[in-house]
Amino acid sequence: VCTIATPTSVVYGSTTTVAVSCTDNDSMPSQTLSTSSFTTSNNTVAQITAVSAPTAITNGYKYTLTVKGVGVGSYNISMNAGVIKDSAGNTNNKVTSGNGSVTAKNISSTTITLNPTTYVYDGKAKTPTVTVKDGSTTLTNGTHYTVSYKNNTNVGTATVTITGKGNYTGSVNKTFTITKANSSISLTAKTATYTGSAIAANKATVTGTTGAVTYTYYTNSSCSTQTTTSTGASATGGAPVDAGTYYVKATAAASSNYNAVTSSCVAHKINKKSIAVTWGSTTSFTYNGSAQAPSITTPVTGAGSEKLNLTRTTGTNVGSYTSTASCSSVTGGRAKCTNYTLTGNTKAFTINKANSSISLTAKTATYTGSEIAANTASVTGTTGAVTYTYYTNSSCSTQ
Repeated sequence: VCTIATPTSVVYGSTTTVAVSCTDNDSMPSQTLSTSSFTTSNNTVAQITAVSAPTAITNGYKYTLTVKGVGVGSYNISMNAGVIKDSAGNTNNKVTSGNGSVTAKNISSTTITLNPTTYVYDGKAKTPTVTVKDGSTTLTNGTHYTVSYKNNTNVGTATVTITGKGNYTGSVNKTFTITKANSSISLTAKTATYTGSAIAANKATVTGTTGAVTYTYYTNSSCSTQTTTSTGASATGGAPVDAGTYYVKATAAASSNYNAVTSSCVAHKINKKSIAVTWGSTTSFTYNGSAQAPSITTPVTGAGSEKLNLTRTTGTNVGSYTSTASCSSVTGGRAKCTNYTLTGNTKAFTINKANSSISLTAKTATYTGSEIAANTASVTGTTGAVTYTYYTNSSCSTQ
């Protein structure tokens, strides 16, 4: 009489042992059995991989079957009829065990790798390759497991969930990283004219980040020395007001998916405001001993509320001159002449000689035997030498 123990539950891919006992009241010789001596009800669920040598028990022998779970499901084991004989030559009938089962293997016991594990953000969903190995066997997606992704587009930690299927159960989460992408920024140089107010840089062009763009202004071409309030800037590094050559950098702050970025150092030039000088029409003067020159209109309106006070060079003595107008001071606003340049700031003029006057009184004298000179003439104007010429007639035509 042979009996087969009911198989214990086994996990897919693992083995269990099942005891087979054969006894007889008569003596029974030792007999070797093989895997072909037994069958399983479903060899896609369980397979007998080995049969042990017989071990003596009371009135018989015991055999140990090694059973491997090869698929999820239930099964039983049968001992084929006629494989055991007793000493009288009688053989066994077919016997069958109770039902055993093969349960799914937890996917967490496999080796799971992702490739790659780091991406740079580009706005597209990232799906790294998932490789699942059970020992040396590579499992098949869709057959042995399924894959789903979460938070796999934006910067941060993305999750891959591998869920067992078929002969596998359970799920495993694996993570990978999406890092920020680099941004780009371009800023063009600017040239403007003094207005009396701060002049901002051109608007930077940014690709990538949507972070706020700020501008920092400098006084040197290496962008290492920031502007100060002496340039009219409201704060250190602020946009300048005064005329001059400055430099600027634009910085776009980082956003959720992009890194911050700073532009190159570009020129930021504020030219002086041009003011035309209005001259008076008189350009010819007569010497009068005082400084003279064509008149100019002053003050003149500059930028905003600023007024320029102008002066000009003069001449005193007889000759040809060029009067040059210049800014002497500015009232209001920045109050700096250096923010302006004058056009038409020269004017040619001449100072001509003035007429002199002379008076000579008549003289009456008594003969002395010597030359008798005229009275001394009274001269206004010239300081030249005075000479006297004498005549014999009242019209002073005959010397």
